[in-house]
Amino acid sequence: MIIAGALIIGSVVGVLTGLFGVGGGFLIAPMLNILLGVPMPIAVGTDAVDILGVATAGLYRRRGEGLTDYKMAVVLFGGNFVGVRLGVVALEWLKE
Repeated sequence: MIIAGALIIGSVVGVLTGLFGVGGGFLIAPMLNILLGVPMPIAVGTDAVDILGVATAGLYRRRGEGLTDYKMAVVLFGGNFVGVRLGVVALEWLKE
């Protein structure tokens, strides 16, 4: 049941992503949690792996079209890496 639900969620989010051109990462974790009862920490971790897969597929698809600014991607990755670390620290602080 959970596999079928995850497949449906992934399909719905994929269609929305394709239609509106936005990342679906912000939808997957809440949907896994609310609709399938997946605990939020596991839903967030699962969502992160899903985002990695989608990003890799997108890069593979666009690699020869000259539509990727790799220098900007490295800068964004660095900012994201720092931001995620700070977010985890903030979350732990807020739990106390």
